[in-house]
Amino acid sequence: KTGIGGFDKDYHAYIEILLRYAREYYDQQTFFLPELAKNDILILDRGIDTITAYALATLISTFSNGTMDEYYQWIKDTTNFWSCTTPELTIFLSLNWETAVQRAEQRDKKDYGTERKLFLPKYVQAFEYIAQREQRVKTIDINDHTKEWVCERALEIIHNHLN
Repeated sequence: KTGIGGFDKDYHAYIEILLRYAREYYDQQTFFLPELAKNDILILDRGIDTITAYALATLISTFSNGTMDEYYQWIKDTTNFWSCTTPELTIFLSLNWETAVQRAEQRDKKDYGTERKLFLPKYVQAFEYIAQREQRVKTIDINDHTKEWVCERALEIIHNHLN
């Protein structure tokens, strides 16, 4: 990957996306499925939906002639045969990207750079797109809310899902 938000060659975007999905498939086969065989619930921070949002944002950034619908369908068609475990529930914590960058830079004590700052709005848009199309994805708008409120809302969503 070179330059601001781009790839040296367009096809590199597809290669990176496929490698991320291959890693997810490996992790699922090696770690997740054995755990699910022993436990009813597996909680992950960043999983298949995060990878899909990244893939959508990458494709939209790299190939502006396509639509989010077309790229989402390509991802689904391409990864469908891998029979990855799809979560029953995904909770998307929605935060405006400027605030997300400020918090991350404060937490990590470093500047996230222009490339990352230009990509993040596309990533947020992609995750919102997924959340609108997948009923299992529940969104919590965490702008202007306390950690306690967010935790209560997440627990409410989980409780409703389990019942």
